[in-house]
Amino acid sequence: MIVPEKPDPEFPYWQTLSFENADHYQPDLILFDDRNYPGNLETLEKQPIADSIKAFEAGAYTEWPAYWLHTYTDYAEQLQQLTEAIHAADPDIGD
Repeated sequence: MIVPEKPDPEFPYWQTLSFENADHYQPDLILFDDRNYPGNLETLEKQPIADSIKAFEAGAYTEWPAYWLHTYTDYAEQLQQLTEAIHAADPDIGD
């Protein structure tokens, strides 16, 4: 997990960044909110900054459900997919 340098006051576990600053942090894996997937992926693809986000350039991204998980089975399936995505990601991309 990346700890934000300037966390949002209301949500100290993240920092809002504009597209112009999206490469400020270099993650090993990008999680896309699945409520607008693949729209959010397509939006990032169109941004000039996309090529400077190493994980995006390497194809190290996956969907993550933002709110719809209602059963243990759903959670287990999604956690399994996330686990696979994490294991497939190169831990040195963001360095």
